[in-house]
Amino acid sequence: MASRLFVWASVALLGLLGGGCATVATGNRQDIAVVSQPADADCTLTRDGATIAAIRTPGTVNVKRDSKPITVVCRKDDHEDNRAVMDSQLESMTAGNLLIGGLVGVIVDAASGANSRYAPSVLVRLTPAVGGRPPAAPVAATGAAPPVPAGPFDGQYHGGLSLTTTGISAYSMREIELRVAGGVGTGTVTSKACGPSTISLTIDPSGTVRGEIDVLTNSCAPRRTSVEGKVEGERLVLQIEFKSSSGPSRPIDFTLARQLPRV
Repeated sequence: MASRLFVWASVALLGLLGGGCATVATGNRQDIAVVSQPADADCTLTRDGATIAAIRTPGTVNVKRDSKPITVVCRKDDHEDNRAVMDSQLESMTAGNLLIGGLVGVIVDAASGANSRYAPSVLVRLTPAVGGRPPAAPVAATGAAPPVPAGPFDGQYHGGLSLTTTGISAYSMREIELRVAGGVGTGTVTSKACGPSTISLTIDPSGTVRGEIDVLTNSCAPRRTSVEGKVEGERLVLQIEFKSSSGPSRPIDFTLARQLPRV
């Protein structure tokens, strides 16, 4: 009888000590990259009727994890408002927590929000409004900034980036959509597994390209790296230095082709 009591007491103690395994391992907050097409949209994130964040795209917000969905509403002049709903998913650590921490650990995770996780990024597409919105009040001539002139490299670019050199895998591919205006490019980098991240760059008058790209890791964590290259005709010939978790860094070349008609 005494040995049985000892066993049950040990199990209960392990449940208390292991409680909140996902809470300890992953925390109860996470970053979400908010991206819109086109960029420079004002987006509001709400949950359960309350605003939890506001951001100008592209950007990243830090939110408390919860089982309730997040609604992302984006607005931009001359475009129709649009929204996306982010449902939470069960954190994989919680399944292990049931084995390690017992019921106490699962209850702790549920209370803290650590047993739920949202996708690491969200993309909201905006369509041009029919007829456009009423124009803003005219700016006085005195001190008004001149409009940004159209550059010779402006346009919409499309291409792909593969993070493997041993073969083509759908999960190693990144699809890139880039819009260049006035020599400044912003866009999205979308993977099948993780969804969209961001790319931003500049093109100087000589055609030299420099910027940053977030290629995301296999676990969908942000991984920003520099990108550089040059303009060759209707293409941007680019290169990044990519370091995998199992080997040294290596250069990866990729190309973005300009789409017609130009914007």
